[in-house]
Amino acid sequence: MAFRPEVVHGNCSLILFLFIIICLTINETHSTTQCMAGKYDLTPISAWDIWHLKTKISDKPVHFSINPCGSLPNGICSSEHVSICMSDDTNTATVIGNFSETLEPKTFEHKGGFRLDFQGGICPSASGSKRFYNTSINFKCGNSLGSPILLESSACSFFIEWHTTAACDRVDHQAVKENRCYLYDNQNKKHDFTPLVKQFSGYLAVSNGDYDFYINVCRNIQAGKFFVLQLLQ
Repeated sequence: MAFRPEVVHGNCSLILFLFIIICLTINETHSTTQCMAGKYDLTPISAWDIWHLKTKISDKPVHFSINPCGSLPNGICSSEHVSICMSDDTNTATVIGNFSETLEPKTFEHKGGFRLDFQGGICPSASGSKRFYNTSINFKCGNSLGSPILLESSACSFFIEWHTTAACDRVDHQAVKENRCYLYDNQNKKHDFTPLVKQFSGYLAVSNGDYDFYINVCRNIQAGKFFVLQLLQ
């Protein structure tokens, strides 16, 4: 997807045309609680109480609600103190990851990043002795906050991958007030704007006047250097 912003000058007004589809996600609670997983700081991720992952398993739509740093808001799942909940098209909710006050990451030095494991409720599909749902989230170093994606699943286990700056040992670019950069449409199709994020500076809008306008997507431009127009906040 590409866009070409243009600034048009009138007598006393400026009109900025952006050829990009934007959906503003509001009405979700923002948190400032610090979240550490060993040496990794997940606080930027914990700013949102719910991260959404929508996909299909065996051709059936499923919706994952994820909060690796805390409990999901009441009413999201069938019980309290839940970090990962899965619901289907009938709105049947299943606890596949209970909240853990102590996050103990398992690191993968040869791959980079780390993994968090969560245990959920009893899995009725398990044979033999009682078995629980298990969800693993592999966090890998990325260029933005990223978003969770489902890699694979079985009857009782789910494997999620998440490329994010929170999994980087050293971040050269500081994400200032970065926002989530993806959304789902009414067909549950994911639209990821991450490739549009400028790590440094911003996009120079086409202008026929005396001013240069810089914009960015999902992340602020450094204050004081450019005229800041922030999208998706």
